[in-house]
Amino acid sequence: MRPLQLKLKGINSYREEQVIDFETLTSQGLFGIFGPTGSGKSTILDAMTLALYAKLPRDTKNFINTNETTASVSFLFSITTDRTRKYLAERSFRYHNNTYTSTVRNTTGRLIVCDGENETVLADKPTEVTAECIRLLGLTSEDFMRTVVLPQGQFSEFLHLKNKERRIMLQRIFHLEKYGIELTSKIGRAKQKQELLLSKLDGEKKNFEEISSVQLSKLQKQEKSDTKQHSRLSKKLAKLEKSFQKTEELYNTQQELLPLKKAQKEKELLLPSIKEKENNLNITKKANQLRPFSIQVSNAQSAYDQACEKLETVQKETACLQSHFEKTEKEYHAAASAQKEELPLLQAREQVLHTAQSAADTIHTWEQTKGNAQKELQEILASLAPLKETQEQHFKKERQIHSEIVESEKSIEADRISPERKQLLEKGNVMEETYREKRENYNTNANALSTLNTEIKEEHDAFSIQQKSLKNIYTQLCHRRSALNEQHSAAKKELGIIKEKEEQAKQKQKFWQQNHMAQLLREELEEGALCPVCGTPYKEHVSQSHIAENVKTSSETISDVTTKRDTEAFSKNDSETIEKKDAELSEISFKNLEKELKKLEKQQQTQQNLIQQLEQELFSLDTHISNLKDALEITDEDTIEDNETDRHFAINENISQASPVIVEKPIDYFSISKQISTYLQAKGDLRRQKEQCERQAATLKEQHSALQNYAEEILTLRKDNNIENFSNALETLRQKEQEHQQKEITIKEQRQHLEKLRSDIKVLSEQIAGLENKSSSLTANIENCEKVIAEQTEKFPKTLSINMDFVSEITKNQQRQQEINTALKHTEKDYQQSLKELQKKNKELTSCQSTSRSSETHLKQVQELYLTQKKELGFSKTDQPELYYMEEKELTKLEKDITSYYDDVRQNEERIRYLQEKLGKKEIEESEWIRQKEELADIKQQIKELDSSILLLTHQIETMTKDLAKKEELEQKWETESHKKDMIKELEQLFKGNAFIEYVAQSKLSYIAREASVILSKISGGSYALEINDSAEFIIRDNKNGGAIRPSDTLSGGELFITSLSLALALSSSIQLNGAAPLEFFFLDEGFGSLDDDLLDTVMNSLERLQSKKRSIGIISHVETIQARVPLKLLVTPSDLSQKGSQIRLEYS
Repeated sequence: MRPLQLKLKGINSYREEQVIDFETLTSQGLFGIFGPTGSGKSTILDAMTLALYAKLPRDTKNFINTNETTASVSFLFSITTDRTRKYLAERSFRYHNNTYTSTVRNTTGRLIVCDGENETVLADKPTEVTAECIRLLGLTSEDFMRTVVLPQGQFSEFLHLKNKERRIMLQRIFHLEKYGIELTSKIGRAKQKQELLLSKLDGEKKNFEEISSVQLSKLQKQEKSDTKQHSRLSKKLAKLEKSFQKTEELYNTQQELLPLKKAQKEKELLLPSIKEKENNLNITKKANQLRPFSIQVSNAQSAYDQACEKLETVQKETACLQSHFEKTEKEYHAAASAQKEELPLLQAREQVLHTAQSAADTIHTWEQTKGNAQKELQEILASLAPLKETQEQHFKKERQIHSEIVESEKSIEADRISPERKQLLEKGNVMEETYREKRENYNTNANALSTLNTEIKEEHDAFSIQQKSLKNIYTQLCHRRSALNEQHSAAKKELGIIKEKEEQAKQKQKFWQQNHMAQLLREELEEGALCPVCGTPYKEHVSQSHIAENVKTSSETISDVTTKRDTEAFSKNDSETIEKKDAELSEISFKNLEKELKKLEKQQQTQQNLIQQLEQELFSLDTHISNLKDALEITDEDTIEDNETDRHFAINENISQASPVIVEKPIDYFSISKQISTYLQAKGDLRRQKEQCERQAATLKEQHSALQNYAEEILTLRKDNNIENFSNALETLRQKEQEHQQKEITIKEQRQHLEKLRSDIKVLSEQIAGLENKSSSLTANIENCEKVIAEQTEKFPKTLSINMDFVSEITKNQQRQQEINTALKHTEKDYQQSLKELQKKNKELTSCQSTSRSSETHLKQVQELYLTQKKELGFSKTDQPELYYMEEKELTKLEKDITSYYDDVRQNEERIRYLQEKLGKKEIEESEWIRQKEELADIKQQIKELDSSILLLTHQIETMTKDLAKKEELEQKWETESHKKDMIKELEQLFKGNAFIEYVAQSKLSYIAREASVILSKISGGSYALEINDSAEFIIRDNKNGGAIRPSDTLSGGELFITSLSLALALSSSIQLNGAAPLEFFFLDEGFGSLDDDLLDTVMNSLERLQSKKRSIGIISHVETIQARVPLKLLVTPSDLSQKGSQIRLEYS
């Protein structure tokens, strides 16, 4: 997160809106906010936290200016993860009851993401804005004030936090919940998934419980047996089929002959019926021959009847048409008479009217023409004088423009420049422009190379620090490995001793059992029973029972005896002592030996666990040492020196005295791996930057050489042509060319004007000549008009008036003529139509009469022909052949039936003769044929059943083979998944509860403490170091007092300030690396007043070194000596009598 802009109004001492440009303020890395006490420096930090969380660091309830009732704040900031995005948080506040004594409420709030020109509102309610800010930054308001802003009086809050509160804060900032609930949840889901998988595998295994290789072998044997049986029956079937084929052929012949004989008898019974059909067939054929003549008679009769009916109809229509014709003829003759008498008079009248109208129109036209000519002549005479005056003015202007064009052309020709001179100047100018561009490019590249060198130096310094840190880690890990190797060897040695003791204890137990078996049996005797060893009654053994009672008190004795017997090298003189001790063993309980064995087994297990733990730790150490060695490129000689150092720092304790434990603090391997990765990345980046720098330097050198050669070429060209500067010379040339172009444009415009004048003069001359000619023509035209008018007036009829309405009179005349002609045409049309219809109908009548006569004649002829044919075919006059008519289809069918009957009879006779010849004297009984057939079917059925059985067995064998393979695969898979389940259970136990979260939080805290210790050591000049004790509390190592350990609450004001500062900077750096939103700024509010001048100077030097491009540090103070050290500063001026409130301005050092 990086602040970009802050706007505040009405908060504490600020009344008017103040705008702080943090983008400029943080550009130098280190900046300051300065002003007198109470001026409002800390209010700037208050405004930030108000914008983000609606909460103040100092928990102030009333922060609105006393002269205001409302306040507002707007904070623009950016967050860089995979890309940079800008966010704007806006809030407004007011008093609840508009009085400063009431509570302050956050009335509005908005959080906007600014993506270029687009803006998206993420939240528009105050509570939602706070929640969204916490999500984006990954920090609560308390976390923000502990890690980003250190307000007044809260420097040491993180230092003095309780262990639980500090762990919860780290868990929240670094999202460590993924190592707790989320990880446990994942393991739980994995366990549930594994259990479901195993349950599914168990279910699948049950499907194959009855499958085994024994069953497969049985099926294979059964298949082999059925195959043999199938082969035997197939051979028998072939023989039977051959024999049955002959039997069946004989039997089928017998069976075929019986129905044929029966059918032959039935055919003989049908013969009379067939004869009758033959007779009917002959009669029908004769009747069918006569049928066409009968049809002709019927058709002729029908035609005759139709002709008579039509003749009667036409006669009636002819009579009606004759009556209508006579009527139209009378009307036509009347109309023709009217036309002949009246029409010539009307036509003559129309002719006179047309002649008079024409004469009147001519007179009117000539009078109008005369008037127009007179008017036009007056207009021409009026316009002719000004045209002549304009023509004279145009002549004068023409002569003036022509002289000006001649003078301008002479001037242009005198100043004309040669093309060679122009080409030379343009070439020189291009070379000078190219030189300037190349020089500019060279300067840009030189500046870029300088900047790159500075960046490489900074990166190299940072890289050296990383390398030194990793080398220190490498040395520490080597020391740790040496110590762990010693512990591992000691632990193995101790394990060997424990195993040896366990073996000796087992031998003692066995020896005791062998020598005291009788005593054990005796102790198990019941009252009244005899001893199975010696036969002694139970009572005699009672006195010996005290042995068992005294066993419990002899643990020290058994320990002494065991120690004595464990000694391998003992002398023969000790034999009596051993015998004596053996006698004492009879008083020791066998249970004590077992107890000691269990104790030794427990010790052995503990020791094995310890060895396993050490081996795991050694493996991790070896891996990270190898990675560090590769990263730092450490040679084998360096490794030998490290081994010598390891031996020097080896642990010299006697590990065999007690079980070894790892007392050193756990190593944060994850952090080491991350540092190695960061180191390698920085190393690669530095190498690539150096290569880029070398390439740029070579390129820059080539550019410099080319630039010098180009400059020399330009100077030579200037000298040869006596030109000081090609650009200036070309500019002068271009100015002259522009002047020439302007003159040419002027000449061109003048020529165009001249041409226009000449054209206008020509037009004027033509107009004047035309007007004069037109004036003469008009005078002659007027005289002619007067002459024509006089002539036409004399010719006009005296009976008519010149001004009468000729059109109306002519129209009336024409209408009457039209009426007469129309009446004649109408009557004539009706007359002609009636005549045509009558003529047509008369022709139709004649035709119908002719048709009727011919139809009657044809009917008689057809009837005579029919009777003749009937007699010839043998029919009498009374016979009715129509009754025997038959369609051709039915006739054909009858003939086919008769023919088919005779064909069937003939074929049956031939087949019967053939079968009788085939049988001869052979004969077979039906029972024999049935027996053979059943035997053959039985064998076929057996073979079919064997085929099905063999097919089923083959399928079962294939299926069982696959199932056996699948069963083995399932068992193997079940074993694998079961092993996974056991591993998941182990992980579940390992990550149960919050233990792992606490471990990771402790690891983070250790890392932060180490980083803070490095910063504190730099600030204090090595006087102090920060550590964490076993209770996870911060402690101070005072190197000035021989490395004494001091609690943090014993620190003075200055010591507390630099310690809290170091811790806050380390925490901020850690969030920069691992937080949700990397923090790119840090604020210190006061606290410098408790430092002396030397320590203040040291702190400022440290802050100047710690600030970088990715993190800016802001200082809020009123100390003047600090103000001089800060390059960019924000000066706060307190409110004056004008009551405008505090004012802010930016100042550069």
